Amino acid sequence: MPQNPSDHRPHLLLTGTAQAVGFTSRNSGGSKPRFPDLNRQEHGKALLEQFSRLEEEANQRHEESEGLILEFRSWSGFELAFESLSRQKQGIELLNLRQEGEITLATVFVPSGKLVTFENLIHDYLEKESESGKPKNQPLINSIHEVRVATFNALWSDDPSHLPADANLPIWWEVWLPVRTNREDVSQRFRDFAEGVGFKLSKMTIKFRERTVLQVFGSRGQFTRSIRLLNLVAEIRRAKETAEFFDSLPHSEQHEWAKELLQRTTFASDEAPRICHIDTGINHLHPLLEHAMTFDDLHTVDPKWGTMDGHGHGTQQAGISLYGDLTDALESRHPLTIGHRLESVKILKHDNANQGEPLGALTEEAVSRPEISAPERQRIFSMAVTTQDGRDRGLHPPGQRQSINWPAMSWERAKRPV
Repeated sequence: MPQNPSDHRPHLLLTGTAQAVGFTSRNSGGSKPRFPDLNRQEHGKALLEQFSRLEEEANQRHEESEGLILEFRSWSGFELAFESLSRQKQGIELLNLRQEGEITLATVFVPSGKLVTFENLIHDYLEKESESGKPKNQPLINSIHEVRVATFNALWSDDPSHLPADANLPIWWEVWLPVRTNREDVSQRFRDFAEGVGFKLSKMTIKFRERTVLQVFGSRGQFTRSIRLLNLVAEIRRAKETAEFFDSLPHSEQHEWAKELLQRTTFASDEAPRICHIDTGINHLHPLLEHAMTFDDLHTVDPKWGTMDGHGHGTQQAGISLYGDLTDALESRHPLTIGHRLESVKILKHDNANQGEPLGALTEEAVSRPEISAPERQRIFSMAVTTQDGRDRGLHPPGQRQSINWPAMSWERAKRPV
């Protein structure tokens, strides 16, 4: 295995990872209409009634809001002409675009007094024709099925599964703010309103051409308490947690996070299949590992070495095979069920005591130990051990390459040196 973190992992050899694909126009290959064929008068009047109700709501919010955030919905199976929703001169801004099945949804900020812009477009649709003789603004108006005041969900642009079901659960949110006419003014007003409802805010921000991104800690319920706050937001996502957050915690707090994870984790019984790690050993009494293996699951190719991990690599690999990305497991609040257990064979000693021994023979011995100890178990082997060079590119020597079906690997095949 590589010892120097600055060697850029030369044992990871990536080839053939890209494929050239020719461009295909979204409009090619079919004659499907872009918008439905609707009764002009019925559809236009229905939209005007919707905007009339929106105007009433805007008047009610006049004292507490500088505008409305609206959600435009397309007809099922048809695209929304979202490009025509943004009106820069009037300050009307397209905030985000989402897809729910065959329905397109666009979230749009409309400043106070600017709803008339859309009402005028509908009046022109009802009363005027384009040069081709079609109703004016038909591509836009016919693509709109419904318009309504946006809720929190209209600003949510992340995976729906990442949105906590509990509206009062405090988490870190990633908030994307529009720039509008003054980036700093929008950011400062958002901070003022957010602090007013009890949010904790990050000091640093990321600035893009049309967005300012920062993180806030609080609940979904806090967002919905302030219309002014939501009207200053373009998109909301769940903040991406990194391992650095957990690594930097004091040991006492790390213990509490691990304890919380264990309380909602169900471990497999002793009859479950094993992942057998051929590595530097595993420190099986680690709190996050001790429920998935016992002392009898530990083996070594040389009894003088013992079975414990003096290097750390094998224990870390065990954690990955048991929990996957531990960051995701720790930050989740959902129950976790683990359907497998662990085994370990120590094949490497941290002081290179086995240097010079043929690796094929060591591997054969490593596979034999757990198979002899518990031949009835179902197991797969994980050997995260590499050479110091990439001559064989991770393959068997020429003439000995073979494809191994690991889950159904037989005893005879398992004995073959790799």
